[in-house]
Amino acid sequence: MEKSASIDRSLIELVREVELPFAQEEYNEWITSGEDTRKVDLIAGDYSYLPPKMVMFPSKHLLDEPYRIAEEGFILKPEDSCRGKTAILGCTCGILECWFLLARISLTETTVTWSDFQQFHRDWWTYNLGSFIFARQDYELQLRGTF
Repeated sequence: MEKSASIDRSLIELVREVELPFAQEEYNEWITSGEDTRKVDLIAGDYSYLPPKMVMFPSKHLLDEPYRIAEEGFILKPEDSCRGKTAILGCTCGILECWFLLARISLTETTVTWSDFQQFHRDWWTYNLGSFIFARQDYELQLRGTF
């Protein structure tokens, strides 16, 4: 399933919708196990956008020189599904490594595609977001702030 780059909802809203059933299931398990639910928040969609210095030019994080947080900040097995993915959303606390969403970013001369979304700390959560395909020229104009 492909998604248009001109969707009327924010990425965080789309991700929250996908994550909510998984987060609710975890919350229910915490209640069943006797966890103090005053200490647990429902974590679905609990993201913030990455800071401009990380995504706007001259940074090429969302292009061909990403900071691969999963590979550079954590020890991963060679077959780990996080390999080759880029952080596209970070934690609301401001510490990127705390809670982040990954995606595979693929480039052609004319397009940029975000696909294969994954929550690093919850690899059993599945994302039916499909692919987001952007016209590369428009995408790069956005990253330059010249839209």
